[in-house]
Amino acid sequence: MEKYLVIETDGINEEVNVFEDQEKACENAETIWLHLSSVDQKKNRVFVALVKQEYLEDEEDWNSYNRYDDGGFDSDNYSEIKACKKAIDEAGINFTWTFMNSMIESDELTINTARNGRNVAWIVCEAGNAAVYVDTLEALAEGEIEKELE
Repeated sequence: MEKYLVIETDGINEEVNVFEDQEKACENAETIWLHLSSVDQKKNRVFVALVKQEYLEDEEDWNSYNRYDDGGFDSDNYSEIKACKKAIDEAGINFTWTFMNSMIESDELTINTARNGRNVAWIVCEAGNAAVYVDTLEALAEGEIEKELE
């Protein structure tokens, strides 16, 4: 058995919410992050941890985890997440957290440094291709993709 934990921490204190599925956990984490003030965003981290039952010190207490795997959302990488979401949209694909994470795991969605030195979220899959600058969320035109990334 496994669960997804949404963890909000300031480095000392932790607030944990437990979810059965990744989609709801990532949506909750993003909502928490977006509702923090910019001052609190600088002090806090919100992320989703995939916790398996064997990672628990007390098998009934999901807060007793001693390790975790990446669960899909991490506020430390929020600009990259926004760019990946935009690239998926530009490719004409409906966004879900599960889809995005499966594309990342299969290397069909990556963050690359373009020849011009800027970071780009790039999706290349059967459903469509697109690339978006991480810093501005500006989509690259087809000719620009070929020039900068291929």
